[in-house]
Amino acid sequence: MPELSRLTETIAESAKYEDSIVTVLQTGDAAWQVEFEDVSIELEFDADSGRLVLTGILGVPTPERRLAVFETLLSYALLWRETGFLRVGLGGADGALVLIADSGADGLLPAALAAMLGDFAEKIRVWRDFTVSETSVSAPAPALAVDLHSFVRIWA
Repeated sequence: MPELSRLTETIAESAKYEDSIVTVLQTGDAAWQVEFEDVSIELEFDADSGRLVLTGILGVPTPERRLAVFETLLSYALLWRETGFLRVGLGGADGALVLIADSGADGLLPAALAAMLGDFAEKIRVWRDFTVSETSVSAPAPALAVDLHSFVRIWA
């Protein structure tokens, strides 16, 4: 299990490896926020599992597209092997959809975390565009939506 102080350093140093990171803020004892110009990612360390959890807001689908968006995201969740275990949650009955990912935190290096954050930010952009679109648009293809080389789930 990583020391919290080492994980904090890793998260802060990750910005050196990803030019598009604007700000890294520690928001709690085991919580951080990484800001890109157009995307915000929240990170939380779960000490019980030793995992770093990443979340990003996708938005609220229009009422007309709500069912189609939910059906697409549920189908996407079924492809968990292909998507690197990405999942989506709903923040209340009329709340925003949230993209969720996690990774083992033990031994995580700043460069690897930077790549993970950049990849996750891109996934948020793609799924946010699909989620909040007012017109019918194609869902991202799983092969295009996930780069498994930069987002590998490791159980410690």
